[in-house]
Amino acid sequence: MNGPRRSLVTKTKCAWRSWITLLPLRTLGSGTHRGDIDTCYRRGVKLVVAVKLLPTPEQAAALAGTLDTANTAATWLAGQAQTTARRGRADLQREHYAHIKEMGLSAQPALHVLRKVADAYTTRAANLAAGNYGPKGSRRRERVENSPIRFRRDAAQPFDDRCLSWRHDMQSVSIWTVEGRMKNLRYTGSADQLKALQLYRKAKPTWSTATGCGFCTRPARSPNPRLLNPSDGSE
Repeated sequence: MNGPRRSLVTKTKCAWRSWITLLPLRTLGSGTHRGDIDTCYRRGVKLVVAVKLLPTPEQAAALAGTLDTANTAATWLAGQAQTTARRGRADLQREHYAHIKEMGLSAQPALHVLRKVADAYTTRAANLAAGNYGPKGSRRRERVENSPIRFRRDAAQPFDDRCLSWRHDMQSVSIWTVEGRMKNLRYTGSADQLKALQLYRKAKPTWSTATGCGFCTRPARSPNPRLLNPSDGSE
């Protein structure tokens, strides 16, 4: 994957957490149609590593305010999208980008709100087509189809490299908030998770979402994965 990597920040009742997606070894040619395992390579499989954020009360308030602002904007935008059949990201950006920024978001978080809403409607359309909300004409399906999507005030919000950076040597991150750039936001985790984060996580995070409790990042795949012999691990 050569595109941007993604990160996710989530809030729980007890802590802030950062979820990091890693790419371990994956077996090549090990499907049921193959009688044996041929080689392994470093791409395709993703694992999630949890990192706990340690915000001060002031930092936690700023993060919560950022999530509240982003999700308030997302709920408003979803209400606008419900009234039109043009719900793609480009259409929403063309019509509502300026207003989303006026609601207190900078350029990149505003774009991520647009993408989040567009993706939510795409997912809902797929569930409706699959009959997951009942057959056509059912009360449940009509209620879902005719109601705008709503976002919790502490729901996850994506960020990108312009909004989030990592300092592994200091075990801290710098993240954009509605109150300005927040630096020295500490994080912790188990030794193996912190090691994996530093080894597999590239210099630039892709996306990240803040909800009040953590982050989730996805590193890029290795451009030249190593082929390994599964019997002895040799290349």
